[in-house]
Amino acid sequence: MASSDATKQAIWLRLLLTDLDAPLSDPLPILNDNMGAIHLSKNPVHHDRSKHISLRHHFVREQVADNTVQLDHVSSQGNLADILTKPLAREPFERLRQDLGLTAPPTAIDSSGGVKVLVS
Repeated sequence: MASSDATKQAIWLRLLLTDLDAPLSDPLPILNDNMGAIHLSKNPVHHDRSKHISLRHHFVREQVADNTVQLDHVSSQGNLADILTKPLAREPFERLRQDLGLTAPPTAIDSSGGVKVLVS
C-alpha cells in the first residue's frame, strides 16, 4: 500500500522536476523497510501466497519494470519515517531526531522535580 502511494508521488515529482528542468536520478529510488513488498515488485513469479495481489502491487511492479522507480531496502535503524509513524524508545527517538537535524528543546527541572520545556 505505502509503496504504491510513494510510487505515485515519485511519478508526480518526476513530472514536476522535469517541467522545472531539474536534474533527476533514473530510476527514482524509493526506500522501503518491507522486504516482502520489495521482492514482489522485482520478481513477477506467481506464488500461491501472492495469488491475490491487489492492483496497487501490479502498478508498482510495472513502474519498477519500466525503470521509473527502484525499491531499495532501508533497515529499521535507518528508517527516518519511524519517528513520525510509531512510538519509539528514548534512544532510537533521539538518534532519529539527530539524523533529521533537529535539536532537543531546552528544558529545566522545576521545584517539584518535573521537567518543563522552555518555549521562547
